[in-house]
Amino acid sequence: MSDNPKRTWLQFHLSTAVVLMLVGGGLSFLNTITFSSGSRNVLGWPCSYWEQWRISTDAPPPFPSEENVRHFSSNWIVSGIVMDVFLNVLILALVAYACEWRIRQRERQKAEQQ
Repeated sequence: MSDNPKRTWLQFHLSTAVVLMLVGGGLSFLNTITFSSGSRNVLGWPCSYWEQWRISTDAPPPFPSEENVRHFSSNWIVSGIVMDVFLNVLILALVAYACEWRIRQRERQKAEQQ
């Protein structure tokens, strides 16, 4: 028997956890960038989960204090939230699998050489 017991399927290496933290931070950053096109602003990557658009009115504001106020309308897109969460978890799972597969391949090669 070997001195090191076999790792369970849910146990990760520290390097995998660091890589997942960096990838998760990158995905979070991509989800907070505002993508603009004309009078429409969108949040979310790869699916938009929030959109905001400017309401264009040619009528003068009803009160003088509202002259400098921008008029926007916005809404949440629930299907975009669900798809973003699903795809981001899928990306993290694939990255974790790839990192662990590579580490375990190296461990097997070292064991075969000895």
